Amino acid sequence: MPDVPDPPDWLPSTHSVEEWHRLSPALHAVRLLTKGGTAVLGRLCAIHGRLVQLWIAGETPTASWLGQYRGLVNDFGMTPVSQEKVTPMTDDIKKSKFDKYR
Repeated sequence: MPDVPDPPDWLPSTHSVEEWHRLSPALHAVRLLTKGGTAVLGRLCAIHGRLVQLWIAGETPTASWLGQYRGLVNDFGMTPVSQEKVTPMTDDIKKSKFDKYR
């Protein structure tokens, strides 16, 4: 998809990069991924990668890791409850003066 940002170079694992490639096109398509949000999505993907590594190793993630992940997932509207709180932007929504920063 054109204009979907590449994953940040600092993503720590293959799992993180794979999660970026899974989520970024969908979030970009509904205009939830903007230039300002790439660092936040990167953090979400980095945490996802760490959680996967822990689970593969048979370890249990801490409540802090899971809480951070849950918060970021909710920020992007990726749970049924948070979807009601996050409004994807569409072309028929009035243009904002901040659109030039997307």
